[in-house]
Amino acid sequence: MHKTKRVRLVPTGLFDGEAIEADIDIKLVDIILGLWKLGIPTSYCCQGYPATKNKSLKEHPDIRFAYISFPYADSALDFLNYFAQDSEDNYYKVVGHDWKRAWSCDVTVQGDGPFEPVRFSIAVRFPHSDIKFVKKRIKELTKNMK
Repeated sequence: MHKTKRVRLVPTGLFDGEAIEADIDIKLVDIILGLWKLGIPTSYCCQGYPATKNKSLKEHPDIRFAYISFPYADSALDFLNYFAQDSEDNYYKVVGHDWKRAWSCDVTVQGDGPFEPVRFSIAVRFPHSDIKFVKKRIKELTKNMK
């Protein structure tokens, strides 16, 4: 279990201006708050674990990836495009060809019940080692926002 921080934000225009509260993994707090400021809703996140020599963790390579889940496909695409359209280097980081470090997406079909439309929820996965890169880019994007 990771250390988490309880955060509260009253965004403008996001979620009808209602206050958002969540427990967020410490290493992702600035990223999630930044996304909310940018008007990008999130539904879940996990910071994963750094590369380790711990044998039990090495057997599960997926845990070396952090991920952020978005309740809508458009939200995930907005997040990805903030990085992919920033520079050629960042494009190849996000749309990588190195499967050990590649960013990826997991799609889940969700709904609110029978007779209601279904939607996609998308989790964007990126290497734990890219958390600093993501945090830096989000900070650049939100530096002039309150």
